[in-house]
Amino acid sequence: MNKRILIFIALCAMTLIAFAQEGLKVDRFFNEPFISSKGVTYITATGEQLKSWNGQITAYRSVQVSGDDELVGRIENAVKTDGTKADTRTVYMSDGHIAYGLYVLPPRKGINRYLVITTNVNKDTGRLATNVFYIEGHVTPENFNKILQS
Repeated sequence: MNKRILIFIALCAMTLIAFAQEGLKVDRFFNEPFISSKGVTYITATGEQLKSWNGQITAYRSVQVSGDDELVGRIENAVKTDGTKADTRTVYMSDGHIAYGLYVLPPRKGINRYLVITTNVNKDTGRLATNVFYIEGHVTPENFNKILQS
């Protein structure tokens, strides 16, 4: 296959992932300049990396923030706002923060969408840390729970 065609296909796939969570309040936390900020770890999986889920997951993005309690609060507020649109949600609160939240968002174009958040206090620094995951694919909510538990 021509290298130009392969590059074009790869760029199209990356563009689809970049717009996967578009329309959600958390979208801004998965893009520049946020993902290059101090204290932020950003992970995205594409192509071969997703094959271990046998095509069930087609987009995976996560962002981790630690050491900035105000920013963690902004992220939690965005997740809570997006969570109001969820078909179902499981949320555990601790000390006023979302210790764990699983939001099953309405499907978009036949693709299931999930938003997961965990927040805790770093025992060494006493500062908040949060992890937010946006995942979509053909995986059912029941199977998604099994993936989370594995």
